[in-house]
Amino acid sequence: MSKRTKLRAGVTALIASAALFATAPVAPAATVSLRLATAAPEKSVWMGMLKAWKTRVADLSKGDIDIELYPSGQLGAMDETLSQMLRGRLDIYTGSIPYLASVAPDLGVLVLPYLFDSEAQSVCVMSRLDAATNAALDGKGEFIAFMPVGWMNISSTTPVHVPSDLAGRKIRSNPLNVSNILLRAYGANPVPIAPAETASALSTGLVSGGDNALAFWASTGQARISKYYLQVHHYLNTSAIVISERSWKKLSPDQQKILHDAADAIAYPKVQKMLDGFEKKVIAKVTAAGAVVSTPTPEQKALWRKAGQGTWDEILKDASPSKRAYLAKIEALKADCN
Repeated sequence: MSKRTKLRAGVTALIASAALFATAPVAPAATVSLRLATAAPEKSVWMGMLKAWKTRVADLSKGDIDIELYPSGQLGAMDETLSQMLRGRLDIYTGSIPYLASVAPDLGVLVLPYLFDSEAQSVCVMSRLDAATNAALDGKGEFIAFMPVGWMNISSTTPVHVPSDLAGRKIRSNPLNVSNILLRAYGANPVPIAPAETASALSTGLVSGGDNALAFWASTGQARISKYYLQVHHYLNTSAIVISERSWKKLSPDQQKILHDAADAIAYPKVQKMLDGFEKKVIAKVTAAGAVVSTPTPEQKALWRKAGQGTWDEILKDASPSKRAYLAKIEALKADCN
């Protein structure tokens, strides 16, 4: 073979190789896996919300981002998973605002007694609070979305209609200062008790009622003992989805945008409707078993509201300027929503 023939053969082979590589399919980018921990049970309405977000993230990222869900406290209690998220050992924290407020105090105003006039107002405000909430986290993580846990109400072993019906009684409080202050304002003696121990405390007579969200009251066996449940709606319990700063900074801008954009699957009005439907089923189930779920009259509600809002000065006495600014943002949104 002549040198010219060899040269032509080499060039032909080179062109063929180039064409092969040019037409070969490009391997997909490596999937980013983000671990999300939640206390929500596997079959709960809140897991339904998280699964909707997971699915939307997968769709928008075309499978590039996978949210690994760990329900039922598999990775620890809320305070433990919050600590893991802050240290960058957990990618995504989902938990109630009272826990998150322990590291981002400005968020504590979200559980002020009777902060909202109605559920419609709360939905309107919470839907528009994302930017202010991210700022309030102050580098503790990237805020993605709120999810409603439910209104906090009064359960009791005997009928309750007005605050004076709790006078002198030992009532289970949340491990939250607002809960203790509020129950004292009602005339009760608050007894902080861990969630898992509440039903036992009722059985032994240590307490005769509690400050509870509906689903928690029904699912922990309390409804069989403290069967009277009065829907005073004295403060709103919400949870938040927050991504670890360490995990967030490892993501590309496009991936970060997808995680935010995917929150449209759990827009607050949408998930509030999911929770409302779930709570209707809960009420039907517990009332069929003998529990009594009631709502105060407008006159009775006014007494609860007066006592609850009378605690604001005590709760806010040491509030920082940024905490008061966050509250002012909420008040402005309330006025706009009205």
